[in-house]
Amino acid sequence: MNLRTLLLSSALLLAACGGSDASDDGDGEDVTVGESNTARITPGEFELDDHPHGVASNCDVHTHLSLKNDGPSTATLSEIVGGMCRLAIQPNLRTFRLRLTKTECGSRHYAGSHKDYEGRTSSIAIVDHRARVCEDIVPAQIIVTENGTTKYSRDPAPASKAMTVSGKLVRTMGIGGENTGTSITTSDQGTLELILDAGEQNQFQDGATARVKGTLKLLSGVETHDRKAIDVSEMLLCPSTNHIDCMPGPNVRLSSYCSGENRSWVTKNCPGVLYTD
Repeated sequence: MNLRTLLLSSALLLAACGGSDASDDGDGEDVTVGESNTARITPGEFELDDHPHGVASNCDVHTHLSLKNDGPSTATLSEIVGGMCRLAIQPNLRTFRLRLTKTECGSRHYAGSHKDYEGRTSSIAIVDHRARVCEDIVPAQIIVTENGTTKYSRDPAPASKAMTVSGKLVRTMGIGGENTGTSITTSDQGTLELILDAGEQNQFQDGATARVKGTLKLLSGVETHDRKAIDVSEMLLCPSTNHIDCMPGPNVRLSSYCSGENRSWVTKNCPGVLYTD
C-alpha cells in the first residue's frame, strides 16, 4: 500500500468514527467545553418559580438553579421541597453546559442542550439580567426556559425609588379587579396606580390636576404582573378657589399652598389661581 492510499484510508476511518467533528465532545451535549469555558457566567444559587416575584410557602416545592463557572460554565437544575412540608420528591438533577449567545443592554443570554442516558434531548435558555444597564423593568434577575417552560428567580425586593409626578387623577379598573382603583395619568410616564391611605382617599378627586410624591412599587396579582404604582406620601391638588391669601398676621395660619415649592407648582399647573401677599 503506498502512502497516498494509506492517508486516504486513515481519513475515511476518522470520518466514519466521527473523529473529524471538532464540535462534539462525545458526551451528547451540543455545547463544547471550549464554548462553555468562554461563556464565563457569574456563579450564583437561585430558587425558581413559575411566575415572577415568587415567595416561599409552607409547602415550598420549586426548582433550584445552581450556576457555576469552575472552568466550563454550567447550569444545574433540581427539584426541591422546603418549608414545613413533609414531601418526598424526585430531585431530577440535570446539568447543562452553557454557551453565550448574545449580550444586550448588559444582560447575557445563554443556551445549551444535552441528551440523557436514555437518549432524550433537553434544551435550556437562560437570560441573566444581573448586570443590566438599561433602565427598564425586567420580570426577574434570572429567567430560565427549559424545554419550553419558563421560570423566574426569586429576587430580593428592590430598593424603593422616590418619585414626584404631576398629572390628572383618574378612577381606574383592572382585570379581575386587580387595581387600586385610583391612578394618575402623566404626560411622560403614562398612567400609574396610586396606593392611598384613608386620608388621601378622601382627598382624591377624579379629574383633578395633582402633584403626587411617594415611592415606586410594582404590584402583581393572579392576572397581572409588574404594574407600576406610587405608594403616596403626599398629594397636592389644584385649589378649589381662585384666590389664595398668603398675607401673614397675628393668629393667622397660612395655607400649605403658600409654601414656596407648592406655590411654584400651583402657579405653573393651576391656571387662574391668584395669590395675595
